[in-house]
Formats: sequence, C-alpha cells, structure tokens
Amino acid sequence: MPKHFSEEEKTEIRARLISVGLELFEKYGISKANVNDITARAGISKGSFYAFFASKGDLFMEVYRLERERAHEEILAELATDERDLGELMVEYSKAVMRKLKERPILEIVYDPPALAMISDQSVRDRLLLFNDQINKKITDMIQNWMDRDGAYTVDAKIVTKMFRSINFLKFHKQAIGVNDFDMVVSTMTEAVVDYIKHAKIR
Repeated sequence: MPKHFSEEEKTEIRARLISVGLELFEKYGISKANVNDITARAGISKGSFYAFFASKGDLFMEVYRLERERAHEEILAELATDERDLGELMVEYSKAVMRKLKERPILEIVYDPPALAMISDQSVRDRLLLFNDQINKKITDMIQNWMDRDGAYTVDAKIVTKMFRSINFLKFHKQAIGVNDFDMVVSTMTEAVVDYIKHAKIR
C-alpha cells in the first residue's frame, strides 16, 4: 500500500474504486470497463490501483460480493414479517431474486459467460466459488428457519437451497432456452420445486 496514503485516504479511495467500478461495470460490462477509466474516475493513478486490488477481476468480485449480499439482505427484510407457508415464501423468494437480477445489472453480469471469461485470475474464480458457498449457507439458514416454523420435512434445507439456486443458474442458458420463454420456464420450474417441497412435509 503506498505510504503516502493515510489510513483514512485508503478507506476513502477503496470506497471510490468500488463505487466507480460498480458504475462502469454496469454501464460497459467487464470486458469494456478498463482500469484506466476506473482510476481516472476515482482520481488515482493506474499504478495506485494495484495497491488496492490485484486486478480488474478482483475489483469486480468485490463489487459483485457487496451488491449480492446487499440484495440478499433486502430480500430477507422484505420477507421478515411474511407469515405465509413455506411454499408461498419460496415462490416469493424466487420472484424477489429474479427481480433483483433485473434491477441490478451487476448481478446479471456474472451469468454472462463471455463476460465471466474475462475474469481469468484463478484466485478471483476461487473467491467467486467461496462466495457462492457463503451465500448458499445464508439462504439455507433462511429456509431452515421457515421450515422449522412451518413444520417437519423429509427434505434437507441444504438440498432445497441448491434446487432453487439451480433455477438461478438457468440464466447461463437464457439464449438457448429462449428470451421470450425464459420467465415462464423459471416460473414453472419454481412451482415444480415448491410442489416437491410440499410433498416432503410430514403431516
């Protein structure tokens, strides 16, 4: 870390880089947003950038992580007082996730294979996998709380989480599925998973 930056300046510069990175990644995508533009907008030299992030992919991962965690917390807050049964909550959760993806381009970018291929740093890819595990854990805890409140089930909350996360991964194949049919496919598969969960309830 450059010695001429005070701790306060380091914190401020890192926050600026994250803010500018979010703006440019959403506007241009990973491939077209470049370090020169990011540092120019953030008011630092290109050389100083690497004192804060190892690469453009490293910055993207941090931006994505923060925005994905924020989206998850917002969804939790939206559903915090919702007392509907597990199936209805899961449908609402799935809709909320898809809505967040549409509202925040940065969350959609990670499902774009050409853009994701720009993140060539293995350490960044490893961070993405680790973060997915962390998000899965948070979602599993949420679902487990709903299941405990709703009754006893023969299916594990971890499996339910992975089933719903698998639906999210359909975003990787949106073009192959068909843009016009994609939302209906997601909705139908969500209902199928919810129906499975309902049948797993011990009556």
